Amino acid sequence: MRNSILFFFLLGFHQVFGQLWMPIQYDTTLIQHEFILSGDNAYNSTGLRNSMADRLFNGGLISNEVIDKSYDAHRGLNRLGKNLQAEFEYRNYKVNIFGNQNWGFLLKGGYYFLGSAAYSDDLYGLVFKGNDHFLGSTAEFSGTTLNITGFQKVGFGVISKKGKSSITLNFVNVSNVYKGNLQTGLLTQDQEATSIDLEIDGSFSYTDKNQFSNGVGAALDLDFKIPFQWLNGRKAYIQLQAKNLGLAFMHQGMKSYTVDSSYNYSGFNFEQIFNNQSLFGNDFSVLDTLQIQTERKKNWVALPSMFQAAKLIDENYQGKVQSLFGLRLYPTLSYTPMLYLGFNYRPIKVLDLGFIGSYGGFGGFRAGFYANFNFKKIQAGAGTEDVLGVVSKNAFGQSFNIRLRCKL
Repeated sequence: MRNSILFFFLLGFHQVFGQLWMPIQYDTTLIQHEFILSGDNAYNSTGLRNSMADRLFNGGLISNEVIDKSYDAHRGLNRLGKNLQAEFEYRNYKVNIFGNQNWGFLLKGGYYFLGSAAYSDDLYGLVFKGNDHFLGSTAEFSGTTLNITGFQKVGFGVISKKGKSSITLNFVNVSNVYKGNLQTGLLTQDQEATSIDLEIDGSFSYTDKNQFSNGVGAALDLDFKIPFQWLNGRKAYIQLQAKNLGLAFMHQGMKSYTVDSSYNYSGFNFEQIFNNQSLFGNDFSVLDTLQIQTERKKNWVALPSMFQAAKLIDENYQGKVQSLFGLRLYPTLSYTPMLYLGFNYRPIKVLDLGFIGSYGGFGGFRAGFYANFNFKKIQAGAGTEDVLGVVSKNAFGQSFNIRLRCKL
């Protein structure tokens, strides 16, 4: 059972990382060309400590002490999310696109892995502590979800030369998708584990062909920057942003498994049923009786879109301190609305330091920090959403991000 649930729950997660956080330095000066390179690598959870996550994602011996420390932190339904992003963008303000002197064009490309899971504390205990932990009781894993998408995109868009608002249409190639959902999951055992009742209603689908393109689609990126009156009558700017708003058609098809039944097994024990069996392998024997329906389907999938409203940092502001705050959503993932609040401090002209607190997303409260160096033509910055996660194995996530900007 441990191997089969691990396959369902962690499939593909070992190759997924990162979430874009580095606040944008908003520059309203007129320039001709702009190059932006950004990258992010992070994960976050409500119950999985770094000591456990590091071994799951990177390999290594998982001791009972490590398992128990994370188990004690789990409560009810838990969330886990990981996100890798690397993106390049070129902006041309010199050209008058479509003959309009107010608009230039942009080109962008990116590589993304975004994924999340929601799962119960009982499922964690069943996977890592075994069925003995639930003898004479019921393990509940209803509400379990898994959603992972790996894709690339290239896009062309138009951008306002003065306000820097933009609209981009992207071609998307999807390499991997894993989706799972358990509406109902109950496992009841007697004290000797010789009688087992299983009630399960769920589905799992994934791209089983190991190739670069399993699906193609299109997505919009929308980025609107709106001025408004801030404290003391000073002008400030808010950004309304949507990324990866689109669909992809899985032209190679996805292998799908569905089950909706109740079962009772007696006369053999838990390990005889599940141990060393592959949930989807050819050697599958006992679990075939669960009447799991298998099919291959060519279907549409929603891309993991992101929506954000944020107050921007004004690059041309002459003071030392600016506030920043925002709200971020990933509606297709197990992601609660994330609120963040902080400030940007400029001790000297060429250096910005940021201090940010956030709550929500894939986890709970986190404190972040960034440093951004500003030169005449180049900006370079690095930061983390989770300062504690950088130094502590008892934290619930890690985050590293970079941003490089060149203007001509």
